[in-house]
Amino acid sequence: GSGKSALARTLARLWDLPTVEFSLTGETAKGDLTAVRQLREGTTCWSIQAFMQAVRDGLFVIVNEYNMAYPDVHSIINGLFDKGGSVTLPDGSKVRAHADFRMVATGCIDGPGVKPLNEAVENRFGAVVAIDYPPPNEETAILEYVGGEHVSHQCISGMVELASVSRALLRDS
Repeated sequence: GSGKSALARTLARLWDLPTVEFSLTGETAKGDLTAVRQLREGTTCWSIQAFMQAVRDGLFVIVNEYNMAYPDVHSIINGLFDKGGSVTLPDGSKVRAHADFRMVATGCIDGPGVKPLNEAVENRFGAVVAIDYPPPNEETAILEYVGGEHVSHQCISGMVELASVSRALLRDS
């Protein structure tokens, strides 16, 4: 992509924050973020999901493709940023967001399966940043910096040209 998740990972690394990453899809259910029933020694118990553990423990959470999920999944995340800063799990218990909990959500503006975000969802985030691909000369310079001496200028230029043409074809289709 354009580097949205890489930017979030870099911020976490610079701030020395323990980080977990989740990706949402059109198939993501509320239970994927909250809790699920499990059978333990013949008894059905609720088991908290990794997302809620990260919230409770105060980790830096990266949620990729936020706008691929349906609004009912967003409602779980929205609850963390409301006044109470908590989510009620299916068993009635509450998970409160730890004071150190931080979250970055990434998403694409358009594409298959993308759902538009409403203003209420966007208002819960401290900032909404749009990232686009850099111009080809800047993208070449970035890749040369990252690739160092391992990849030739000619190879990188060819890759950037191919990516630029591919993006244009996708944009126009």
